[in-house]
Amino acid sequence: MLAYQPRTGRLGTAAFSERYGAQLAEAAGPVRIPITADVALFSEAVDLGRDLLWWHTSGERFAPTPGARLPAGSAKEVAPVTAMPESLKDCRYDPDAEQLTVATGIFALVSPAVWDFEVSGLRVLRSWLGYRMKNRKGRKCSELDNIRPHRWTQSAELLLVLSILEHTVEVTPRAADLLDRIVNGPLIPAADLPKPTEAQRKPPKP
Repeated sequence: MLAYQPRTGRLGTAAFSERYGAQLAEAAGPVRIPITADVALFSEAVDLGRDLLWWHTSGERFAPTPGARLPAGSAKEVAPVTAMPESLKDCRYDPDAEQLTVATGIFALVSPAVWDFEVSGLRVLRSWLGYRMKNRKGRKCSELDNIRPHRWTQSAELLLVLSILEHTVEVTPRAADLLDRIVNGPLIPAADLPKPTEAQRKPPKP
């Protein structure tokens, strides 16, 4: 996983896409990632990558210490969700009050940056909520998809998602600064790296 950790330190936030958005939109083929030849910068990327992996796996991997748990975020459930939301129409966000309403429930201290957070155009929080409505979004694969909950039980999970997005937003400036220093420092040329075989290029089987 050592190679994946520094890559996450550069790609795990919006810093990479904001810097190379135009090139990514036009490029065909694999994404090219700058690899620093500076040992200190490489170690810093590893540290940031481990932190993001810890958060993005909901605390299941790369904990900083054995048994460590993700810290709680700023968001709080100030009014309980007592009715099952039918659809996303039952979810509203007030950027001035920084409040997310889910049916009868209210979640406070949700920043606009968290609400607007997206990955490749996907609004993460809206998508997460959409799949948990009584009339869920997305394609149905079988009749089993029509079996939906009749009451809301997702508040704890929603608070976890909000905390993960909040942390990702918070470390994005740090990731952008790190990427800038990597790009402007000594890099390892692609020619110096071993060329993967065709078998290694194939995605792993599920």
